[in-house]
Amino acid sequence: MKHIEQNILWAYIIDDIEPKNIEIIKHHLDVCPTCKYEYEVQVKLHNELYEIDEDMPSLDFSTSIINKLEKNLKIERANQFWLKFAKTAIIGAIVISVILPMIVLILQRVDFTISNAYLHKVIFPLSSIGLILWAFYGMDVFLRRTYVK
Repeated sequence: MKHIEQNILWAYIIDDIEPKNIEIIKHHLDVCPTCKYEYEVQVKLHNELYEIDEDMPSLDFSTSIINKLEKNLKIERANQFWLKFAKTAIIGAIVISVILPMIVLILQRVDFTISNAYLHKVIFPLSSIGLILWAFYGMDVFLRRTYVK
């Protein structure tokens, strides 16, 4: 004789079974002592589990967890914004630090004179800023990969 599968028996216990199968299962439980025993064990288990009180965390605990999650979310969003902003600024500075000297060299070749004062006041500082920002970006990426996991 084929026995009732445990998932079907459990569905029968919690009344989550099709009505057409209820009579078949009842009849089988009447004639099969093994399934009848398994049914009684599962009913006892179901009743014991149903009687267990759920431990609910206090309202303060729940509020504290929610506040921490919201704070972490705000920090994460702020970090994402500044990371995108920093990447854009650094890429812009690198592009400027590469393109400006090239433009200066091209303009000098076509007899367009650029004064040394302009080089020292504009182009060299912009190039330096681009390189410094690039270094900070590289350091940030390295530290994030090393320490943030």
